[in-house]
Amino acid sequence: MEPTNNSILVESLNLNEFDINDMVLSDSIESNFKNIIYSYPFYTDDDCDYEYRITFENDNLILDEIKYDDNSDFDDCVKLITNVVTLPINEIKTKINSNIDIRNNKPLISNDIMLLLNKNSPTFDKDLENNKKIILKDLYKDIKDTLFF
Repeated sequence: MEPTNNSILVESLNLNEFDINDMVLSDSIESNFKNIIYSYPFYTDDDCDYEYRITFENDNLILDEIKYDDNSDFDDCVKLITNVVTLPINEIKTKINSNIDIRNNKPLISNDIMLLLNKNSPTFDKDLENNKKIILKDLYKDIKDTLFF
């Protein structure tokens, strides 16, 4: 088979020595994404996932609620819904280690059961808050790993 003008013919590709951890990201990609953690969705509606985004900037932790639109272009797929809280990292360590909600300084629930949400349900807001707490609690593990505490 001969390559065409717009194609490359690869007869064999050996990935035995390939290690993805050896890849070097471009400086722009690395600087834009190395300080960001995305949570699992706490709610999904049609093609959008609603989740938390943690950003570490200037010794602060920034917690945002975002909407991820699977049908949008890469540059437009993440939309900020709200900035939930911005706190100095030294203030959050004790709260995270004690399972205190950094959004309101109340204890996080011990329940780890995510609920299927129906926007028309009379308990939607309560159930959504339940899911947010569970996802935030799970996100704490990633924060601890990132900050090494």
